[in-house]
Amino acid sequence: MEAWGAVFSLSRRRCAEAFYGAERARRLTALAALQMWRLMTTEQLAAIVGDARWLSARWPRALVLGLGAGYLQVGRFALAAPHSRRRHDITLAQGHLPALVRPIPGALASIGKHLSYAEWLSVTGGRPWATPVPYNRHGVLATEASLRVAEHLDIGAVLGETVADLSSVLGVETWRRADAVWARRDGLIIVVEVVAAASTGLPAKAAWWADTLARSAAEPVVLLFLVASPPTQWGRSWQHDVPQCVARAAFGSFEAVSARVSQRMAVAFWEDWWPQPGFASRSYMSLRASRPTGPGPQDLWEPVDLLAPSSLPGPSRPGPLLANAALLGGVPAWLRQKQEAPGLREALWAQAGFPSALAA
Repeated sequence: MEAWGAVFSLSRRRCAEAFYGAERARRLTALAALQMWRLMTTEQLAAIVGDARWLSARWPRALVLGLGAGYLQVGRFALAAPHSRRRHDITLAQGHLPALVRPIPGALASIGKHLSYAEWLSVTGGRPWATPVPYNRHGVLATEASLRVAEHLDIGAVLGETVADLSSVLGVETWRRADAVWARRDGLIIVVEVVAAASTGLPAKAAWWADTLARSAAEPVVLLFLVASPPTQWGRSWQHDVPQCVARAAFGSFEAVSARVSQRMAVAFWEDWWPQPGFASRSYMSLRASRPTGPGPQDLWEPVDLLAPSSLPGPSRPGPLLANAALLGGVPAWLRQKQEAPGLREALWAQAGFPSALAA
């Protein structure tokens, strides 16, 4: 990569300085998107930032400068094009597939000197720099599902894995994070776990979630397992395995049964919402899923529309998540434009103990 980067005849320092020149706001938004979602394609990055230049068949300047500064890594799908010995000849258009982009935490940890406090908060969300997603398919699908929900449905906000930590969502001290958070406009929070590969740890994860929801019965949070199984015979077996794990967890303890956790755990399948490329089903428009709330083992699973307050009531008033989401650059551009960010300057003055008259 060092030899390949020499083609641009720019040092890391010069690339970093140039990165904050023209189009500063859009480039910082791109860093914010990478920090929040941890892995995405250039198509997804262009959608979140709201800048079609990230889709260029040639290397966009912002991408080149971010790569040269050591802020991000760029990859491509293994079958995108035949191997080339002249790596600097590789273009993003080979194979007609987008490139993959992910952040490099070590280099990004030093960018604070280039940012104001508001910019730093927008880019990082107040979190340490996120490590890249080790499972590429899982990361791309989690970002894609959230983008589709944000683009076509009446949703308040979608947030990526970095800010989907459960200490923020549920007030639970744990290292666990969800894959995404979708917030309805009335304040109900849909925590999303994408199941993109068979895992022996799924029963333990479902049981942990059931216990956590039981202890957080007053929180306006529901859990969705979104199953994106590969189109193979092995993948189709998940159609039975995942609901079975969720049902066992929902009724696995007295606390879970007493807290009616089964009403707050749901399962949906990718192909039920998006049956083929370019098409979406009616069930996707209401985020229809299934819950283990039926009267007996034979008819245990019942449909629920996660977006419909009549099917799944929300809280009496929206919480702070929707207001604060407007401060985060990783939220898709069109959702940030619909929200009014809270007065950050006034809040900082108030925390410092200054009267509002002086703050003004």
